Amino acid sequence: MRPLGILLAIGLLAGCNRVTTTVHAPPKLPNTMSPGDLITTPGTYHYEDKVATHDLELAMAGTALSWMISRHEPLPHGGSTGGSGGGGMQVPEGSSWFVYLEDPGRYWFSNGKDRLDYNFREDNGTKSGPSIHDGKLIPHSPPVPKEVIQRLPAELQKLLPPVEAPQKQPSI
Repeated sequence: MRPLGILLAIGLLAGCNRVTTTVHAPPKLPNTMSPGDLITTPGTYHYEDKVATHDLELAMAGTALSWMISRHEPLPHGGSTGGSGGGGMQVPEGSSWFVYLEDPGRYWFSNGKDRLDYNFREDNGTKSGPSIHDGKLIPHSPPVPKEVIQRLPAELQKLLPPVEAPQKQPSI
């Protein structure tokens, strides 16, 4: 009976050992875009604020510019919520396309010639579409920031309210 008691004691002691596993959060990526940025080259751009993580992937294939926008927000008790969506446009040969990050979740896309699109994340979902298409202003499109207007070709700038020159402040 003694060997059985020893085996039982060893079995009980072996069951008392615990293995602790530590889960580490993924490394934090550096911000490669921030509000007010003008982006003119394809690539992957990242921005993280106190609320969410925002990613923008831009790809150019021939004269086709495409984008994918992702947003992820951590939940208080673990996990995350978010989503992604994309779009694209033709970029005429030799035009100066750009993407303007107005704010996290507010993007403007220009093909540098006759098109301006927007993509806005709002509380009730995403709102996106053309603001200017084939050189024509789309009625009821959102107001275009002055930073975007100034980058548009002169023909498109004429479609939008004039950008006021900075007022000279009196010295004190």
